[in-house]
Amino acid sequence: MISEKYKCEILARNRSHIYASLSWLIENGVIDSNDLESFEHVKKCRNELAHELMNLITKGIELRYVEAFRDLIALLNKIEVWWIANVEIPTDEDFSDMEIDESHIIPGPIAMLHVLLDVALGDEERSRYYYQEFTTLVNKSNP
Repeated sequence: MISEKYKCEILARNRSHIYASLSWLIENGVIDSNDLESFEHVKKCRNELAHELMNLITKGIELRYVEAFRDLIALLNKIEVWWIANVEIPTDEDFSDMEIDESHIIPGPIAMLHVLLDVALGDEERSRYYYQEFTTLVNKSNP
């Protein structure tokens, strides 16, 4: 459920929830205008992929789409790390009085996106490694 405070302070900024959130992130110094440009580029690539997929399949997917996906991961990482460092850690008693180096924070969603990227575009050996590690974990949890 979305709180009234969130509706008034963030979502009221723009009809689009995404742009309302981006506005709040810019205002709070989480992202900057370069990040917003990167978001727009990623969005354009996403729209091309979604609406022109048949043409792209026959012509081949361009490297710029892979680069856009990497840009998306970088932007998401920037936001996720900020959130963890500025919201989650300060409100978690387990981390009170601890000095946290933000460069060592690896958000779960980012780790999974890197795995997906490595499996989809990495070499076969790297893909096999992920598969073996995954099956080992599954087998340990389901004896």
